[in-house]
Amino acid sequence: AADALLIMMAAVICLGGRAAAAAAASSRSACAFASSGPRRLQRRRSGAFAPRPLYSSSVSKSNEEEDGGGGEGGGAERLRDNYSSLLSDGSSVAVVGGGLAGLSAAHHLLRKAAERDMGLKVTVFDREDGPGVGGASSVAGGLLHPFSPRGTLLHNGSRALASSNVLLERSLLHRPDAVLRNRLYRVALTEKNAVQLRTTAEKYPQWAKWLDPQDVEGRTGARNTLGGLELGGGCRVIHVPTYLRGLWEDCVDTADMSERDSEARWVHVPHSNEGEGEGAADGIAWRERLAEYDAAILSAGSGLFRDCVLPPAPPEEGMEEGDDSWTGLPVDLVRGQSVELSVRPDDGDDDGDDGDGDGGGDPTPSEAVLCGKYVAPLPDRDAILIGATHEFQSEPLSPQLVADDLRARTSDLAPGPWSDGEVRAVTEGYRVQSRRGPRGRLPIAGRAPVEVRESVHENSWLFTGLSSRGLIYHGVYGDALTDLMMGMCDEGGEEGENPTPEGFPDLYWWMRGGSK
Repeated sequence: AADALLIMMAAVICLGGRAAAAAAASSRSACAFASSGPRRLQRRRSGAFAPRPLYSSSVSKSNEEEDGGGGEGGGAERLRDNYSSLLSDGSSVAVVGGGLAGLSAAHHLLRKAAERDMGLKVTVFDREDGPGVGGASSVAGGLLHPFSPRGTLLHNGSRALASSNVLLERSLLHRPDAVLRNRLYRVALTEKNAVQLRTTAEKYPQWAKWLDPQDVEGRTGARNTLGGLELGGGCRVIHVPTYLRGLWEDCVDTADMSERDSEARWVHVPHSNEGEGEGAADGIAWRERLAEYDAAILSAGSGLFRDCVLPPAPPEEGMEEGDDSWTGLPVDLVRGQSVELSVRPDDGDDDGDDGDGDGGGDPTPSEAVLCGKYVAPLPDRDAILIGATHEFQSEPLSPQLVADDLRARTSDLAPGPWSDGEVRAVTEGYRVQSRRGPRGRLPIAGRAPVEVRESVHENSWLFTGLSSRGLIYHGVYGDALTDLMMGMCDEGGEEGENPTPEGFPDLYWWMRGGSK
């Protein structure tokens, strides 16, 4: 009886929330769906364009905030709110953005639903008509490994590598050519970094092997290094567009093979300047489009901010009215441009096996090399990818300036291609780069702030801020986020905090002022 009463109360709260959201939506002005080009961003003294502060509301208020001084009122309200947000048999979920974050979340949801004998309908909304076509994910370098530039293991790095490889294996069932190499190389150009990387090899022999400068040059063609690491044991070079296509195909198969009423559907939301299609709409239309779903995952990367999917947060003191230059989250929007260089491939072993390391250098060893910037192979053996710039200014660098900048930074990493090759294409993508917190740069994942739930969807969740660590973090954080959505987690922390998955006590770092 008590459980039944709790469910009825949650339903009343849920309906009341919908009514409040509808009223707020009717009085809120439209936010134009961006046609093209970046929104104006605020310049920091450092030259970076930075977002303004966080949304004012916390993810869930503490007991003291809810009932004015402790007691049980706030905690009960929080538990009812969390209970009404959980997915159940027959639920439907909208995923806004079909890149690494969105497809990881979609795959985890469908798999967990199948394991729990639940029916679940997942619809992915994306600017492109299929996965791996546009966005930052589609132009990523594809270097999967768990280490920072200093050779330290990233937060949750071991777990993250394993989780990403689980998703990769599912994709390979459909697209076996998604993996280009089963190794990559991180090289040292300073004595300090060489010491750091040697320590990495000693501490993590399951992934890292130290190579002297001659071995590095022989295997990769990189010159003037002080040695480096060969990374294996699950560290890989991935062609991300192919990987995403395979992962989505596995999502569809998982839904089709379910004995319950499950579905995986892709909906193309074109740019607003492409005509009068479904996606040529303003911010109000996003609320209307998502209203039929039981939950929404907002994972469109920079599109969440540039296309007004997220609502504007209240301006801070001293800001001009109508200034749209901020995101409301501890992130920076960073443009990255890379170049594709035509090369003459070598005839050596490039099937992903270890090889003997004696060849290379004539004419172009086709290995992935990382040192600040990266050199990565492509499926086309006549080309390599070199990237990427980090651009915070509103206007992009010209193709010539991009090539000049990357040549200056990578000429020792890829001397042959820069000497004999030519630039055949320049790719571009926007990264959502989270600010540094106590554990470095971590994704933004979890229940959306109150302002987002009231404006976009009352049961909305965020999954963004992966930046250059999208490959290593998309799997493990997609797993954690979907655990939350399906109630597969702890009941909550201290002071009425939202539940967190096991191993992720700091999941909501981005709502606690933990960024620098």
